This record gives sequence, C-alpha cells and structure tokens, in this order.
Amino acid sequence: MTIPELAAMINENLAGHQMSNFQSLRMKMKGLEQSRTYKIFSKITTNDKWAFHDGGRSEIQYNIGLDNGGIRYGLAFSLEPSQTLPDPTVLFHKVYRLNYLIEEMPELFEGMSLWAWHNGERTDYPNMCIPQRIITGNSFIFLGKECSPETIDVHEILRTFDQMLEIYVRIEGGIEENPIERGNETAVFSFNPSEHRLPREYSFDSTERKIVVKAQHSQIQNKLIEELKRDFGDANVSVEQRLGYSEIDVVVKEDGEFIFYEVKVASSLKRVIREALGQLMEYSYYEAMKIAKKLVIVSDYPLDDKNGAYLEFLRREFNLPVVYKQIIC
Repeated sequence: MTIPELAAMINENLAGHQMSNFQSLRMKMKGLEQSRTYKIFSKITTNDKWAFHDGGRSEIQYNIGLDNGGIRYGLAFSLEPSQTLPDPTVLFHKVYRLNYLIEEMPELFEGMSLWAWHNGERTDYPNMCIPQRIITGNSFIFLGKECSPETIDVHEILRTFDQMLEIYVRIEGGIEENPIERGNETAVFSFNPSEHRLPREYSFDSTERKIVVKAQHSQIQNKLIEELKRDFGDANVSVEQRLGYSEIDVVVKEDGEFIFYEVKVASSLKRVIREALGQLMEYSYYEAMKIAKKLVIVSDYPLDDKNGAYLEFLRREFNLPVVYKQIIC
C-alpha cells in the first residue's frame, strides 16, 4: 500500500471516529471561515513518502509516512524550511509546549514513542523528551507509533489519531480544558467526598526536559528585559532581584514604586497563571505589607477571553493589581 493510498483510506474511514470532525474543530480553534477540505489529508499535503493534515505545515501536524522500513502514524513537527514555511522557528514554542505537556500530563502519551530525524540520522528518545539541541532547523520530530507495511490497520491508525486529538488541541490552542469532550461547558463546583482518584506512576525522566524548559524561560525573560529597558531605562530594571531567599524574575521601578514580573512556561495559559500568581503574591504581600504596585504574569501565550475574564475578576473583586503580558520569542 502506498502513502497516497493509505491517506485516501484514512479519509474514507473517518465515520465513527472523533477525527471525522477534525477540520471543523480546527476551523473553530483557528477562527477560520472555511477549510479546503473536511478530510484529514488532501492532495496538496500528500506525496509518495509522507502526508500531513491539510493546513498543518505551521502546526503540530497529523502525519503518516515511510520511516525506517515501516509506516509511522501520529503527530509531527517539521522544522525544515520549505516554500510554504520558510521560517520554521515559528514552530519552536509549540515544540516546547509538547515537552511541558509530556511532563504535566504523561497519561496522554501512553503507548506512544518519540523520535527525531536530524541531519539525516534518526534518534529515538525513550524518556519522552525533545532535547534542546534538535529544536533547530533541519529537524523532523515525531510522536506516535509504527507498524510494518504488512500489518497496516486503518482503524487502529484512526483510533491513535483520536487518542492524540487532545494533544493537538492543547498544543495548538494552549488551553486547559478539552473541548472535544466537554465543549464550552462551564465548570461547576460540586462537593463530593466519595469521589477520589488514586495516584498513578509514570517513568518519564524529566532531567533533559527541565533543561529545555529553563532555556525557553530564559528566552522569554531576556526578550522581556530588552523591552522593559527600552521603555523604562536600564537603571530602572532589576533582573533576578533578591527578596529574602527568593529571586523575582524582573522588577521595574516607576515613579518610586515597583512592578514585579514573573515569567512562566507551561502547557497552557491557565497553568501559567496558576503557578505565577502565588509567587507574585508571596513576593509582594508575604510580610503583611504591599511592596509592588502591579503584578505581571509573563508567558508566550495570547490572552484568551476566559483567562482574561478571570484576571479581570481578581482585579475587580479583590482589588488585586495583576495583569498579563505576552512575550513572543
């Protein structure tokens, strides 16, 4: 079976799978008015060696292809320059998001493998972490499964695609909730002492991943510092400002008052806010006094309506001077 034939078979067997609504979901997430196709793959995105979902060149892409003598199927990042994506660096922050997501929600990745082609050589990563050194041009990063050409099962491929749909949504949308299952349902508090979940153990080695996260944190922080120095002047910007045993990422002095900035990287903006807010409040208020006139949460996500409304509620209801700032690297 050729790759074009396999792509056609996958498109023809979407009924009964969550992927049957993939392009509609993608249109909604991207704010698109229309899509070229409601199938996964199109002729434009299919050739003899691989196929990726229509519209997926600048995204984490659903991908099938010939790989190491077998057939791969799953999600991929193509960091190689092309006519349709001359600057693949626009994908780098999404690669970082995948690393964060593996760290924070490893249950989404059960049964999957991670490997990459870099400078013509394949390397497998059993610890499920994308190293910093391959988040560069001329890399192809793949997450998913493999089978032999003789054992291809189209519905198994589609079941795997369904399983990976939440990963796609979280990487492309940067959201906490899973709209595939819950739509726009509003979370409602309901006390239930009988409901509990036992902890589960996973074997992911996070050492390399922490290095990658630190590198992304530094990129955002450095760009933030450059911008603040332009706006406020070098003498009014303090980096890694000591406060007791803690260090505040950036502090700005304005009109004799202080603004605290906390940089966070995570798999969603909701997690960014959750992790940064407690630190900022501790920095400013722990000694039962107000040190900063403004608390600024910093990350690379755009501020969506839901998280914007949450921060607005905190400002209005609790008079908490917290705002959000996006820094795109």
